[in-house]
Amino acid sequence: MPKKSASVYETVDAWEAVWGDGVVPTWLGGMTVGFVLLFPLLKMMFPKTIKKHGAFLLAFEIVAFFPLSYCAYEGATAWWFKLDDFTTKEQRLYATSPHARNVLQCNFAFQTWDFFASMLHKETAAPEMLAHHFLAALLCYWAITMPYMHYYGVYFMGVAEVSSVPLVIVDICKYYPELTKRFPWLDLASKLSFGGLFLI
Repeated sequence: MPKKSASVYETVDAWEAVWGDGVVPTWLGGMTVGFVLLFPLLKMMFPKTIKKHGAFLLAFEIVAFFPLSYCAYEGATAWWFKLDDFTTKEQRLYATSPHARNVLQCNFAFQTWDFFASMLHKETAAPEMLAHHFLAALLCYWAITMPYMHYYGVYFMGVAEVSSVPLVIVDICKYYPELTKRFPWLDLASKLSFGGLFLI
């Protein structure tokens, strides 16, 4: 086994790693405030639709779009352009990356927020989805605090979210069928984009 080096193996304080720099609280606070503020705005913009289907799911999906887009962008750019120094198996397991940290912190905040917000509506409170959010948040937490597998974390918590961006539109069209009737091309394009990106 290669000799351990200080540049590869790091010890971190778990609380400081997750909460210390304010990134996770900022994402959590921003998503919560955005979600609350969207309710009156959506009711004003789409009174008939909101009266029929409620504002929760639309606000929920709009809020989700932002952290998912950030993770997708940060993960994709890091994966293809910023991880050239991860050349050995040891580095890919134990070396840290600020780009991975950005992805992991955002995804941890999103999955944590999504877990609790999803409990508030029957459409999003399926046990398998709650388990997904919980386990994804736990994996992000472990990767941040150990730290461990930053190289792979960029892909699975960042690049993998690229397909989640059009999935937001797919879900909105599912929850609000009037949108599909008015913009059928949007529903089709988002489904094709999701399917193609998911397979890639």
